[in-house]
Amino acid sequence: MWRGAPSGVEQPAVQHAGRERHAVVQFSFQAEGEERINPLDGTPFGVNEVDDCWAVRTGTEYLWVLPKTEIPLRAGLSWEQRPAIGNPDQYWVSASAAGSPWPGPGQTDP
Repeated sequence: MWRGAPSGVEQPAVQHAGRERHAVVQFSFQAEGEERINPLDGTPFGVNEVDDCWAVRTGTEYLWVLPKTEIPLRAGLSWEQRPAIGNPDQYWVSASAAGSPWPGPGQTDP
């Protein structure tokens, strides 16, 4: 079980640098004194399988340099799957942002 997880919620094993970090077998929920269930639909564990999910994220930053300030411009794109009965749900996300050239609280203008 990972830190901060509700009691009885398990996470699939994760490989990191050649070592297994979590030794938990399947995605499930088990309340005290109850049988394990699939948390997505409440069926008994193993009736409806939950497939592995993937996520891909990429982004870039351009630093716009002006005579008296710099403004960071950022953009990103991501695709991820979330657990669902049958096939995982798929989500696309695009994001953009710009930094503020004004000093924040407690900072002075150079």
